[in-house]
Amino acid sequence: GHVFGPMIGTFVLYFGWDFLFETGEFQLLIFSSVLIALMLFLPNGLLSLRLFGKKQG
Repeated sequence: GHVFGPMIGTFVLYFGWDFLFETGEFQLLIFSSVLIALMLFLPNGLLSLRLFGKKQG
C-alpha cells in the first residue's frame, strides 16, 4: 500500500462531506452514491489512476 492513500482519502471524505452540507436533504444520498461509484470503478483506490508517482515506460 501507499502512505498517501489513506491521507488523501481522509481529506476527500472530510471536505467532501462539508462541501455537500449545502445540498441539504440529499447530502447522504449524493455522498454515498459517490463512494459506491468510486469503490466500483476504482477498487484499488484513487492512486490507481497513476496521477502521482512513477510513470510506466
